[in-house]
Amino acid sequence: MTDAIRYSEIKTNLLRIANHIHKDASHLRIKKLKNGQEILKKTHFICRLFLQSYYSSKNHVHRIEKLLQKNVQLASEIERAHYVEALSSEPTELFLAIQKYNETLSAANTHPLLKSRSLANRIQLGVVKNTQVSELNPSKVLAVKDMQVPSDLQEDKPEINKERRLLGKYHVRRYPGDVIDHSKEAGRIFSSTQRERLLSGIGRVCEAVAGLFGFKVTTFQKYHYRTHQETDQQIYADPKTSPLNIGKNPTSYWLGHATLFLSIPLKSEKGTLTSFNVITDPVEGDLNTLLYPRQTKFARSLDETPAPHVYLLSHNHLDHYNKESVKKIFAQQPVMIVPKGDRDRYAKLAKELGFDSSHIYALDWWEKKEIQFEKNGEQFRMQITATPARHWSGQGPCGGHESTFLGYVIQGNEEGDIYFAGDTARLNDDHIAKLKDHFNIRWNFQPGGPDEVRKDMESTHQASVDGLWMHTKMMLLKIYQKGMSKADFLKAAAELKTIYMHTMTFKLGNLHLSDTKDSLEKVLEALDVYEETQEKIKEIEKEIENQMTLLHKKLSSKKLTSDQVTAKIAKQKNKRLKQKIEKELGLKTYEKQVYDELVQFAETLEFAQDQKLHPHELSQLLKSTVIVPKIGSRTDLTAMKADQSQNLFF
Repeated sequence: MTDAIRYSEIKTNLLRIANHIHKDASHLRIKKLKNGQEILKKTHFICRLFLQSYYSSKNHVHRIEKLLQKNVQLASEIERAHYVEALSSEPTELFLAIQKYNETLSAANTHPLLKSRSLANRIQLGVVKNTQVSELNPSKVLAVKDMQVPSDLQEDKPEINKERRLLGKYHVRRYPGDVIDHSKEAGRIFSSTQRERLLSGIGRVCEAVAGLFGFKVTTFQKYHYRTHQETDQQIYADPKTSPLNIGKNPTSYWLGHATLFLSIPLKSEKGTLTSFNVITDPVEGDLNTLLYPRQTKFARSLDETPAPHVYLLSHNHLDHYNKESVKKIFAQQPVMIVPKGDRDRYAKLAKELGFDSSHIYALDWWEKKEIQFEKNGEQFRMQITATPARHWSGQGPCGGHESTFLGYVIQGNEEGDIYFAGDTARLNDDHIAKLKDHFNIRWNFQPGGPDEVRKDMESTHQASVDGLWMHTKMMLLKIYQKGMSKADFLKAAAELKTIYMHTMTFKLGNLHLSDTKDSLEKVLEALDVYEETQEKIKEIEKEIENQMTLLHKKLSSKKLTSDQVTAKIAKQKNKRLKQKIEKELGLKTYEKQVYDELVQFAETLEFAQDQKLHPHELSQLLKSTVIVPKIGSRTDLTAMKADQSQNLFF
């Protein structure tokens, strides 16, 4: 038997046990291949039903135990070259499998499983201890502690209102100033989503029929999710990309939508750097197979994704919370941090699966936990702060909307903090300022819309280009000091990054695959040719003013009061101005707003020797630090964007 076959057997078997540690032995069977290799396979439901007594027998359990002990022994003797690529220092698939196995076993020892018939309680298992690969040694959570909330943040919480929903009255959590009925809003989003999907389906049929006769139909192209006929090569990164980083730099692997797998190096008191993993909002499948199917592939099966040490949930909407996906994460028993109001849901699921719930924590705005890890005899610390999101919660019309909605700031890496915004509309100025003042955010993960239909989205979903505004207000203002050297500012700014997620996955509203990329490009290109853009805007404004003069004369001849005339002219002026700017410049209202804000931001900066930051320079800065990654790509958070072009969608 070749080494490759033997290592494949080890990888398969240890992954299988890691993913089924909480289940009984009847879920696994041993299959002997022609080459003599023995691998663990899932037992089919029918086989479990009729052969339950055999698959649960001591003899079957003993065979599994013996096979795994042999695999663990072999894995402990394999040379490092089979775990880590010599040239690239990339972990191999074998490394990823054993990392997951070791972390799963360590967690099961720390938090014993509750069901006596689980594999963890029936099989004597040992961790893989390979002296050549210390990175594989499992970690352990020593403590999770509450941290002091700064005094100016303690009273900043969601508003709680007693409101009637379908099945009764609930204590509904709301962002300050939010009075919108989001259930009705969600209904309109559902309608616009299904309308576009229907028109796209009709279009596909028409295009196919026309193609048979040599004609090309483009009328329906705007309704297709891939409006630009984007290819898989443009959308997806190399499938061989490892989600796990064992180097010294923090990285982010994008699995799709809001699911990030972050590898964050922490430094021990002795100065050792070791990466710990955080996963956010894992949703592997469809929202609904019929109504909300996934439009792009999940980058990597959760069964084959390395073990996370920390799990973060931003809120409980079904594109961020998926019960089946969460079940898979439970097997590794990471520290699970969820919004206040959602812990009971997770505790119930833990009990159902046979886990205790002591590793599940619920946070409200600005509450903070410190997680103390131990690995290889050294201790490491990570802090997680729950931050405000401008959104809502609930699952369907019967949901009480009583849990909160969060972003998170992750601290512990000595180079800076990571901000995961979750799902949010644009935050108010007070919350942006608090994020800027209380943290050293260097890496900023922002949601890319959905952008349209904006009137139904703007109260709960920021436009993609609002992420540019967050980049400037939250990070660039943090490093700016009046009178500083412009060169020093640009050097520091080049080290910051905004990375988009919550895009390129589902059809929500009038969302299309390239919306985030297209919107960013339009605003930044307008800044690139600032003088031309401003000249065109002045021409448009002058043209509209002339039209309003004629309209004023027309309305004055009618029996209207001066106030009525003024109101009608103001309404028409605003409407025509928006339409003309979109037609001539391609900028929608929300894109024009961010364009104006970025211009104003650049104009307010004052550097040494009376230097200014010109709009085209701000555009170039943002182009070099704002990223829309390919699905399945791993972004090095400290490396320059230009050095990672193979991983970029934008």
